[in-house]
Amino acid sequence: MKCFTKNKKTLFALWLSCLAFLFALFTNACNDSMKQGDMPVNAPLREKLQWLRNSAKSNTQYTIELNGNETLNPQVLSFHGKKNITIRLQGKGGERIVSLTGFGSLFTIESGVTLILDSNIILQGYSENNSPLINITNTGTLVMNHGAKIIGNSAATRQYSYGGGVFVNTNGTFTMNGGEISGNCATSTNYSNYSYSVSGGGVHVSSNGTFTMNGGLISGNKVVTTERSFFEDYGYARGGGVYVAAYGTFTMKGGEISGNSAISEGYNAFGGGVYVSSNGSFTKSSGTIYGFTEGNEKSNVANYYGYGSRGHSVYADSWPEKLRDTTAEPTDPIDTTTGFGLSESGYPPFINVFIAAVNIPAWRVGTAVSLASPSVAVAPGVSITGQGWQISDNGNSNWAIFAPPPIANMSYNRKSLRYYVATNDGQTVYSNVIMINVLSENGREITIEMLDSYGDGWNYAAVRININGIDLSPNATISDGYGPVYYRFFVEPNEVVKLYWIRGNFDNECTFAIYYSDAPPVPVLTTSPTWMPTNTILVYRVRNSLSNIPNGQELLSFVVQ
Repeated sequence: MKCFTKNKKTLFALWLSCLAFLFALFTNACNDSMKQGDMPVNAPLREKLQWLRNSAKSNTQYTIELNGNETLNPQVLSFHGKKNITIRLQGKGGERIVSLTGFGSLFTIESGVTLILDSNIILQGYSENNSPLINITNTGTLVMNHGAKIIGNSAATRQYSYGGGVFVNTNGTFTMNGGEISGNCATSTNYSNYSYSVSGGGVHVSSNGTFTMNGGLISGNKVVTTERSFFEDYGYARGGGVYVAAYGTFTMKGGEISGNSAISEGYNAFGGGVYVSSNGSFTKSSGTIYGFTEGNEKSNVANYYGYGSRGHSVYADSWPEKLRDTTAEPTDPIDTTTGFGLSESGYPPFINVFIAAVNIPAWRVGTAVSLASPSVAVAPGVSITGQGWQISDNGNSNWAIFAPPPIANMSYNRKSLRYYVATNDGQTVYSNVIMINVLSENGREITIEMLDSYGDGWNYAAVRININGIDLSPNATISDGYGPVYYRFFVEPNEVVKLYWIRGNFDNECTFAIYYSDAPPVPVLTTSPTWMPTNTILVYRVRNSLSNIPNGQELLSFVVQ
C-alpha cells in the first residue's frame, strides 16, 4: 500500500511512463507487422516499391493496385540476395497512368524479377527521353496483359538509339499476351561525320533476348534518323515496330503490328513493321503484320531519303536479302530462317520451300559415290510433289535428272549439280549450284581459307576460281561471321589455275590464304595485318591489303605440279 502514498507529481510521472511504454509496444507491433509482409495500402507507388526493396521475400508474388494517376522517377527493380520475385501492377476503378518524370527507364527489370502489367495500367513515357521506357536486363522478365499500355516515350540520342518502348536486353524475356505498345520513338540526330543507327521504335530485342507476342497491338511507333551525315550511307533506321538483333528471338502467335514506320534521311531504312538481323530469328504462326497500301492508316512503312522501300511489313537481313511489302494475314506463316513468307522482291510469289545449302561433292576415281540429299522444309499447307538431283555440263542450261553412279569416274568431273523441289502450288525451287570434283590418282586438293575481321562476312567480296578457262561455281566467300571458312577444290597435274578478286563493300576486312591442302600455312592464319607465313603457300592477302585491288583483278596464275 505504501507504493501508492506518493505525491501527485510522482503519480503523474508514473502515468506518463505507462503511456510511453504502451506507445512503444504499439509501434513495435506495427513495425513487426510491416516486416512480416503488410504492404502500405494507401501509400503512393514509389513508397510501395521502396517497401518491396526492404521487405520482399524470394519466391513471392506481390500485387500493387493503383487508385489514381501517379508520377514516378526511374525505378530499378532489383532485390539483392533474393530471387523469383513477381510484381503485378493493376489499375483499380479504371485506367491509371504512371508517368515518367526525368530521363531514364521508368522500370529497369533486373535478374530474378518479373513485372506483370495487368489491366488498366498505362505507362506514359517522356517525349524528350533518352532511354527505353522499360529495360529488361539479364534474366529479367516482363509480362504484358490485356488492358495494359506502354505509350509516348522517346529514346533520342545523337548517334545510337535502341528501343523506344521496350528494350529486351541479353537473356531478358518479354511476353505480350495483350495490351498496346504505341506512340514510341527511337531517334538519332547525327553529329559531325559519324555513322548512326536507330532500331526498335516499339520493341528492341537484343542478342539472346526473347520476345513472344501472343496478342495485343504494336502500332504507331517510329525509328527516325533526322539528319544526313558525311557518311550518309551509314545512317540506319531499322524496325519501326520491332527490331531483332543477331541471335535474338521473336515469336509471333497473335496480335497486330500496324502503323509503324522506319524513316531515314540517309539511304538505309528497313522493316517498317519488323526488322530481323542476320542470325536473328523471327517466326510468325498467326497474327497480322500490315504492309503498305496508299491511304491505309494501318500501313507499316519503310522509307529512305523520301523514296524507296526496304520491307514495309518485314525485312530479314540475309544474302540474298528477303523482305515483304504486303500484309501478312493470320494464315500467312513467316520464318526468317527458311525465308517462308518472304521474297527478294517483297511481293509474291513468296518462299514456301527451304532447301539447305548443298556442299561440293568430292569423289575419288574408282571409289563408291557418296551424295546425301539436303534437308528440305516446306511451309504449312504446302506438299512436295517431286524432288531430286539435276546435272548440267555448263551450269546454265540443259539440266537433266541425275541419279548418282555407284562408282566415281572422271566423266563427272567439273559438271554442275543442283537439287530441286516441286510443290503442289506449281512452284519449283532449286538449291545453290555446285560443281562436282572428281580426284584422280595424281590429283591434288587446294584450300582457300578465309577470315573476316568485323564478323559480318565478306559483304559480297569473293575469290573467283578458273581452271583451264572454266569458272568453278560458286565463288569462294564468307556469307556471315568471322570465319574461318574453307573452300576446297581438286586439280589435276598440268591444269592452269587462275584466281581473281571480286570486290565487295568492305574489302579492308577480308583476309585469305590459298594453299595445297597437304601444306597449310605456318603459323595459323589470323586477321592481323602483319601476318606472314613462314612456309611457302600459293598466295595470301591480309587485312587492309585488298582495299585498292580493282574488281576482277587476277591474284595468281599457276600450273598444277
